[in-house]
Amino acid sequence: MPDIDEAELKRLQNLETQVGALLKNPSARKKLAAAVKEVNPKDSLAAEADQVDPIDKRFNDLQAELATERKAREAAEAKRDQDARFAQLAETRARGLTHLRQVERYTDDGIRAVEKLMEDKGILDPIDAAAIYEKQHPPQMPIVPSSGSGGWNFMAPPAETETDLKQLIETKGENIPLVDRMAWGAIQEVRGASPRR
Repeated sequence: MPDIDEAELKRLQNLETQVGALLKNPSARKKLAAAVKEVNPKDSLAAEADQVDPIDKRFNDLQAELATERKAREAAEAKRDQDARFAQLAETRARGLTHLRQVERYTDDGIRAVEKLMEDKGILDPIDAAAIYEKQHPPQMPIVPSSGSGGWNFMAPPAETETDLKQLIETKGENIPLVDRMAWGAIQEVRGASPRR
């Protein structure tokens, strides 16, 4: 064994002290293990370079758990919002169809036509679809008397039915204004009692 002088011994002792301090500090030990792995991968210290610190592992596990929980919470919130929108659309549809049946007095055929238009055009509100349907299918024009003496007298009280029938019998159906007035009254009576569509 070669002799070493005092200075070399001192230098080796300082190196041993420094390496010992590095090995005692967990962070420095990991860096030293990474450096040893680059130079001598078969060294026992090199195996420690790939080991995960328990604190780091726990922190990474918590991070992953929080990310999973956040995704689940966001998905639940998105589903809740979507369900609320669907419920609102269903309520709008039900309310609109009820309005068309009860207030606007649509028949079942009219409701089916509006629903088909809603489906074909992607319309969500039945009242909007009904407006389009009515624009495409305007109501029939009222029947105007074929003959008469001019304009309508809206201020005149309605004639009594029995009197009209007596006059009709007396004139043997030849009184054209009376026939027109009775026909118009019958049409108005039927239209007032029947659904609009």
